[in-house]
Amino acid sequence: MNLRQLQYIVAIGDMGTITHAAEKLFVSRPALNHFLKSLEEDLGVPLFKRVNRKMIPTYAGNIYIEGAREILKIKTQTYKALQDTIDSQKGVLNLGITYGNSSVMFCKLFPIFHKKFPGFTVNLLEDNAHNLKNAVLKGQIDMAIIGHSSVLSSLEYIILQETELFLVLPKDHPLANQYSSILDKPIDLNLLRDDNFILRTNDTKTREITDRYLEQQGFSPKIIMECRKSSLVYNMVKAGVGVAFLNENEMANDNELPRFSLSPKEIWYQGIAYRRGTHFTKAEEYFIDLFKQYSKEVVKVTKPNETGDPCFEKDNRQNFQMN
Repeated sequence: MNLRQLQYIVAIGDMGTITHAAEKLFVSRPALNHFLKSLEEDLGVPLFKRVNRKMIPTYAGNIYIEGAREILKIKTQTYKALQDTIDSQKGVLNLGITYGNSSVMFCKLFPIFHKKFPGFTVNLLEDNAHNLKNAVLKGQIDMAIIGHSSVLSSLEYIILQETELFLVLPKDHPLANQYSSILDKPIDLNLLRDDNFILRTNDTKTREITDRYLEQQGFSPKIIMECRKSSLVYNMVKAGVGVAFLNENEMANDNELPRFSLSPKEIWYQGIAYRRGTHFTKAEEYFIDLFKQYSKEVVKVTKPNETGDPCFEKDNRQNFQMN
Protein backbone atom coordinates (compact mmCIF):
# COMPACT_ATOMS: atom_id res chain seq x y z
CA MET A 1 0.00 0.00 0.00
CA ASN A 2 1.28 3.47 -0.89
CA LEU A 3 -0.20 6.96 -0.87
CA ARG A 4 -0.91 6.91 -4.59
CA GLN A 5 -2.96 3.73 -4.21
CA LEU A 6 -4.93 5.36 -1.41
CA GLN A 7 -5.62 8.40 -3.61
CA TYR A 8 -6.83 6.08 -6.38
CA ILE A 9 -9.35 4.31 -4.15
CA VAL A 10 -10.64 7.55 -2.63
CA ALA A 11 -11.06 9.04 -6.11
CA ILE A 12 -13.08 6.03 -7.29
CA GLY A 13 -15.27 6.31 -4.20
CA ASP A 14 -15.78 10.05 -4.68
CA MET A 15 -16.38 10.04 -8.43
CA GLY A 16 -18.50 6.89 -8.59
CA THR A 17 -17.08 5.62 -11.87
CA ILE A 18 -13.70 4.41 -13.13
CA THR A 19 -13.89 6.82 -16.07
CA HIS A 20 -14.46 9.95 -13.97
CA ALA A 21 -11.90 8.88 -11.39
CA ALA A 22 -9.31 8.29 -14.12
CA GLU A 23 -9.98 11.76 -15.54
CA LYS A 24 -9.54 13.32 -12.11
CA LEU A 25 -6.31 11.39 -11.48
CA PHE A 26 -4.92 11.97 -15.01
CA VAL A 27 -4.42 8.24 -15.56
CA SER A 28 -5.85 5.95 -18.22
CA ARG A 29 -9.09 4.10 -17.54
CA PRO A 30 -7.55 0.64 -18.25
CA ALA A 31 -4.63 1.36 -15.89
CA LEU A 32 -6.97 2.38 -13.06
CA ASN A 33 -9.23 -0.59 -13.69
CA HIS A 34 -6.20 -2.95 -13.62
CA PHE A 35 -4.99 -1.37 -10.38
CA LEU A 36 -8.36 -1.88 -8.67
CA LYS A 37 -8.63 -5.48 -9.85
CA SER A 38 -5.11 -6.26 -8.59
CA LEU A 39 -5.76 -4.60 -5.24
CA GLU A 40 -9.00 -6.52 -4.71
CA GLU A 41 -7.20 -9.79 -5.56
CA ASP A 42 -4.44 -8.98 -3.06
CA LEU A 43 -6.94 -8.12 -0.33
CA GLY A 44 -9.14 -11.11 -1.12
CA VAL A 45 -12.29 -9.03 -0.91
CA PRO A 46 -14.17 -6.80 -3.39
CA LEU A 47 -14.08 -3.09 -2.58
CA PHE A 48 -16.77 -2.04 -5.04
CA LYS A 49 -19.91 -3.44 -6.60
CA ARG A 50 -20.37 -2.71 -10.31
CA VAL A 51 -24.00 -1.59 -10.80
CA ASN A 52 -24.92 -0.05 -14.18
CA ARG A 53 -21.36 1.22 -14.63
CA LYS A 54 -21.48 2.77 -11.17
CA MET A 55 -18.90 1.85 -8.55
CA ILE A 56 -20.73 1.30 -5.25
CA PRO A 57 -18.45 0.70 -2.23
CA THR A 58 -18.98 -2.59 -0.44
CA TYR A 59 -18.85 -2.82 3.34
CA ALA A 60 -15.14 -3.61 3.06
CA GLY A 61 -14.76 -0.83 0.52
CA ASN A 62 -16.17 1.76 2.90
CA ILE A 63 -13.74 0.64 5.59
CA TYR A 64 -10.82 0.91 3.16
CA ILE A 65 -11.93 4.31 1.82
CA GLU A 66 -12.40 5.87 5.26
CA GLY A 67 -9.03 4.50 6.39
CA ALA A 68 -7.42 5.87 3.24
CA ARG A 69 -8.96 9.29 3.89
CA GLU A 70 -7.56 9.39 7.41
CA ILE A 71 -4.07 8.44 6.24
CA LEU A 72 -4.17 11.08 3.50
CA LYS A 73 -5.34 13.69 6.03
CA ILE A 74 -2.37 12.85 8.27
CA LYS A 75 -0.07 13.17 5.26
CA THR A 76 -1.57 16.56 4.35
CA GLN A 77 -1.29 17.91 7.90
CA THR A 78 2.27 16.62 8.22
CA TYR A 79 3.39 18.31 5.03
CA LYS A 80 1.66 21.53 6.03
CA ALA A 81 3.51 21.52 9.35
CA LEU A 82 6.79 20.91 7.51
CA GLN A 83 5.94 23.70 5.12
CA ASP A 84 5.79 26.14 8.01
CA THR A 85 9.32 25.15 9.05
CA ILE A 86 10.63 26.29 5.67
CA ASP A 87 9.33 29.69 4.59
CA SER A 88 5.63 29.33 3.71
CA GLN A 89 6.36 30.82 0.31
CA LYS A 90 5.00 27.89 -1.68
CA GLY A 91 1.94 25.79 -1.20
CA VAL A 92 -1.71 25.24 -2.06
CA LEU A 93 -4.74 26.97 -0.56
CA ASN A 94 -7.54 24.35 -0.52
CA LEU A 95 -10.65 26.48 -0.15
CA GLY A 96 -14.39 26.15 -0.68
CA ILE A 97 -16.76 29.07 -1.32
CA THR A 98 -20.46 29.35 -2.01
CA TYR A 99 -21.92 30.82 -5.17
CA GLY A 100 -23.05 34.02 -3.53
CA ASN A 101 -21.61 36.19 -0.79
CA SER A 102 -18.38 34.31 -0.09
CA SER A 103 -17.40 34.34 -3.78
CA VAL A 104 -17.69 38.13 -3.75
CA MET A 105 -15.42 38.33 -0.71
CA PHE A 106 -12.93 35.92 -2.27
CA CYS A 107 -12.62 38.07 -5.41
CA LYS A 108 -11.76 41.08 -3.26
CA LEU A 109 -9.35 39.33 -0.93
CA PHE A 110 -7.39 36.90 -3.08
CA PRO A 111 -5.41 39.63 -4.91
CA ILE A 112 -4.21 40.85 -1.50
CA PHE A 113 -3.31 37.31 -0.45
CA HIS A 114 -1.52 36.64 -3.75
CA LYS A 115 0.58 39.78 -3.31
CA LYS A 116 1.73 38.50 0.11
CA PHE A 117 2.16 34.84 -0.96
CA PRO A 118 2.78 34.83 -4.74
CA GLY A 119 4.05 31.24 -4.66
CA PHE A 120 0.70 29.82 -3.53
CA THR A 121 -1.82 28.33 -5.92
CA VAL A 122 -5.51 27.84 -5.13
CA ASN A 123 -7.55 24.65 -5.24
CA LEU A 124 -10.94 26.39 -5.27
CA LEU A 125 -14.22 24.49 -4.95
CA GLU A 126 -17.40 26.50 -5.57
CA ASP A 127 -20.57 24.73 -4.43
CA ASN A 128 -23.53 24.97 -2.06
CA ALA A 129 -22.98 24.94 1.70
CA HIS A 130 -24.08 21.32 2.19
CA ASN A 131 -21.62 19.95 -0.38
CA LEU A 132 -18.83 22.18 0.90
CA LYS A 133 -19.28 20.84 4.44
CA ASN A 134 -18.99 17.29 3.10
CA ALA A 135 -15.90 18.26 1.11
CA VAL A 136 -14.26 19.60 4.28
CA LEU A 137 -15.14 16.44 6.20
CA LYS A 138 -13.73 14.25 3.42
CA GLY A 139 -10.50 16.26 3.30
CA GLN A 140 -11.06 17.41 -0.28
CA ILE A 141 -10.60 20.98 0.94
CA ASP A 142 -9.14 22.33 4.19
CA MET A 143 -11.72 25.02 4.89
CA ALA A 144 -14.87 26.59 3.47
CA ILE A 145 -16.38 30.06 3.72
CA ILE A 146 -20.04 29.33 4.38
CA GLY A 147 -23.05 30.63 6.21
CA HIS A 148 -24.87 28.45 8.71
CA SER A 149 -27.72 28.75 11.15
CA SER A 150 -26.45 26.08 13.53
CA VAL A 151 -22.99 24.78 14.28
CA LEU A 152 -22.35 21.18 13.30
CA SER A 153 -20.55 19.14 15.95
CA SER A 154 -18.45 17.46 13.25
CA LEU A 155 -16.82 20.74 12.17
CA GLU A 156 -15.20 23.70 13.87
CA TYR A 157 -16.11 27.28 12.92
CA ILE A 158 -14.36 30.62 13.02
CA ILE A 159 -17.26 33.06 13.17
CA LEU A 160 -16.75 36.11 10.97
CA GLN A 161 -20.07 37.95 11.14
CA GLU A 162 -23.76 37.52 11.67
CA THR A 163 -26.48 38.54 9.24
CA GLU A 164 -30.28 38.42 9.24
CA LEU A 165 -32.47 36.85 6.57
CA PHE A 166 -35.25 39.17 5.33
CA LEU A 167 -38.29 39.07 3.08
CA VAL A 168 -37.48 41.75 0.50
CA LEU A 169 -39.84 43.73 -1.78
CA PRO A 170 -39.16 45.94 -4.82
CA LYS A 171 -38.94 49.61 -3.82
CA ASP A 172 -42.02 50.52 -5.91
CA HIS A 173 -44.13 47.72 -4.41
CA PRO A 174 -47.65 48.91 -3.42
CA LEU A 175 -46.94 47.98 0.20
CA ALA A 176 -43.61 49.82 0.36
CA ASN A 177 -45.12 53.09 1.53
CA GLN A 178 -47.32 51.41 4.12
CA TYR A 179 -44.38 50.02 6.08
CA SER A 180 -41.10 51.42 7.31
CA SER A 181 -37.94 49.98 5.69
CA ILE A 182 -37.22 47.62 8.57
CA LEU A 183 -39.75 46.18 10.98
CA ASP A 184 -39.37 44.12 14.10
CA LYS A 185 -42.49 42.20 13.17
CA PRO A 186 -42.91 40.34 9.86
CA ILE A 187 -45.23 41.39 7.07
CA ASP A 188 -48.58 39.62 6.72
CA LEU A 189 -47.91 37.12 3.92
CA ASN A 190 -51.58 37.18 2.91
CA LEU A 191 -50.91 40.66 1.54
CA LEU A 192 -48.50 39.03 -0.92
CA ARG A 193 -50.76 36.23 -2.15
CA ASP A 194 -50.85 37.72 -5.68
CA ASP A 195 -47.13 38.54 -5.80
CA ASN A 196 -44.48 36.71 -7.79
CA PHE A 197 -41.84 35.02 -5.62
CA ILE A 198 -38.23 34.47 -6.64
CA LEU A 199 -36.78 31.61 -4.57
CA ARG A 200 -33.40 29.97 -4.32
CA THR A 201 -32.96 26.43 -5.62
CA ASN A 202 -33.70 23.41 -3.43
CA ASP A 203 -30.01 22.66 -2.83
CA THR A 204 -29.42 25.90 -0.90
CA LYS A 205 -29.70 26.58 2.82
CA THR A 206 -31.77 29.70 2.14
CA ARG A 207 -34.41 27.61 0.39
CA GLU A 208 -34.50 25.12 3.26
CA ILE A 209 -35.11 27.96 5.71
CA THR A 210 -37.69 29.79 3.57
CA ASP A 211 -39.62 26.59 2.83
CA ARG A 212 -39.86 25.92 6.55
CA TYR A 213 -40.96 29.50 7.20
CA LEU A 214 -43.62 29.45 4.46
CA GLU A 215 -44.93 26.09 5.68
CA GLN A 216 -45.19 27.40 9.24
CA GLN A 217 -47.17 30.36 7.94
CA GLY A 218 -49.43 28.09 5.87
CA PHE A 219 -48.58 30.13 2.79
CA SER A 220 -48.08 28.80 -0.75
CA PRO A 221 -46.12 31.34 -2.81
CA LYS A 222 -46.60 31.98 -6.50
CA ILE A 223 -43.12 30.99 -7.68
CA ILE A 224 -42.01 32.41 -11.04
CA MET A 225 -38.28 31.75 -10.76
CA GLU A 226 -35.82 29.54 -8.89
CA CYS A 227 -32.11 30.26 -9.07
CA ARG A 228 -28.97 29.46 -7.10
CA LYS A 229 -27.11 32.77 -7.14
CA SER A 230 -28.15 35.42 -4.64
CA SER A 231 -26.90 38.20 -6.93
CA LEU A 232 -29.46 37.18 -9.55
CA VAL A 233 -32.23 37.08 -6.97
CA TYR A 234 -31.28 40.56 -5.75
CA ASN A 235 -31.20 42.00 -9.28
CA MET A 236 -34.62 40.53 -10.06
CA VAL A 237 -36.10 42.16 -6.94
CA LYS A 238 -34.30 45.40 -7.81
CA ALA A 239 -35.89 45.27 -11.28
CA GLY A 240 -39.35 44.81 -9.75
CA VAL A 241 -39.86 41.25 -11.02
CA GLY A 242 -40.94 39.87 -7.67
CA VAL A 243 -40.29 39.46 -3.95
CA ALA A 244 -37.62 37.25 -2.41
CA PHE A 245 -35.71 36.17 0.69
CA LEU A 246 -32.22 37.64 1.05
CA ASN A 247 -29.80 38.22 3.90
CA GLU A 248 -28.62 41.76 4.48
CA ASN A 249 -25.17 41.16 2.98
CA GLU A 250 -26.70 39.95 -0.28
CA MET A 251 -28.53 43.22 -0.91
CA ALA A 252 -25.44 45.20 -1.98
CA ASN A 253 -25.98 47.69 0.89
CA ASP A 254 -29.26 48.75 -0.73
CA ASN A 255 -31.32 50.59 1.88
CA GLU A 256 -34.10 51.40 -0.58
CA LEU A 257 -35.56 47.91 -0.81
CA PRO A 258 -38.28 47.38 1.83
CA ARG A 259 -37.36 44.41 4.02
CA PHE A 260 -39.11 42.52 6.77
CA SER A 261 -37.89 40.12 9.45
CA LEU A 262 -39.05 36.53 9.58
CA SER A 263 -40.85 35.20 12.63
CA PRO A 264 -38.91 34.08 14.53
CA LYS A 265 -35.95 36.05 13.24
CA GLU A 266 -33.48 33.98 11.22
CA ILE A 267 -29.89 34.91 12.06
CA TRP A 268 -27.05 33.46 10.01
CA TYR A 269 -23.41 33.26 10.98
CA GLN A 270 -20.89 33.66 8.18
CA GLY A 271 -17.87 31.62 9.10
CA ILE A 272 -14.90 29.48 8.14
CA ALA A 273 -15.59 25.77 8.58
CA TYR A 274 -12.71 23.34 9.08
CA ARG A 275 -12.01 19.88 10.50
CA ARG A 276 -11.03 19.47 14.11
CA GLY A 277 -7.29 19.20 14.52
CA THR A 278 -6.50 21.11 11.32
CA HIS A 279 -3.08 22.77 11.30
CA PHE A 280 -3.19 26.13 9.54
CA THR A 281 -0.05 27.31 7.79
CA LYS A 282 1.10 30.91 8.09
CA ALA A 283 -0.39 31.58 4.66
CA GLU A 284 -3.77 30.12 5.67
CA GLU A 285 -3.74 32.11 8.93
CA TYR A 286 -3.08 35.25 6.89
CA PHE A 287 -5.99 34.42 4.58
CA ILE A 288 -8.29 33.87 7.57
CA ASP A 289 -7.19 37.20 9.03
CA LEU A 290 -8.06 38.84 5.71
CA PHE A 291 -11.60 37.51 5.97
CA LYS A 292 -11.87 38.61 9.59
CA GLN A 293 -10.79 42.16 8.82
CA TYR A 294 -12.98 42.34 5.72
CA SER A 295 -15.98 41.13 7.72
CA LYS A 296 -15.57 44.02 10.15
CA GLU A 297 -16.20 46.39 7.25
CA VAL A 298 -19.53 44.82 6.29
CA VAL A 299 -22.41 47.27 6.60
CA LYS A 300 -24.52 46.69 9.68
CA VAL A 301 -28.12 47.91 9.76
CA THR A 302 -28.93 49.60 13.07
CA LYS A 303 -32.01 51.21 14.59
CA PRO A 304 -33.61 54.15 12.68
CA ASN A 305 -32.18 57.55 13.50
CA GLU A 306 -34.13 60.59 14.58
CA THR A 307 -35.42 61.20 11.04
CA GLY A 308 -36.78 57.66 10.84
CA ASP A 309 -34.21 56.55 8.26
CA PRO A 310 -32.08 53.45 8.80
CA CYS A 311 -28.55 54.15 10.00
CA PHE A 312 -25.59 52.44 8.34
CA GLU A 313 -22.01 52.16 9.40
CA LYS A 314 -19.49 53.47 6.90
CA ASP A 315 -18.69 50.93 4.19
CA ASN A 316 -14.95 50.86 3.55
CA ARG A 317 -14.90 47.60 1.60
CA GLN A 318 -14.34 49.23 -1.79
CA ASN A 319 -10.88 50.33 -0.71
CA PHE A 320 -10.20 47.39 1.59
CA GLN A 321 -6.55 46.57 2.12
CA MET A 322 -4.51 44.86 4.78
CA ASN A 323 -1.08 45.77 6.03
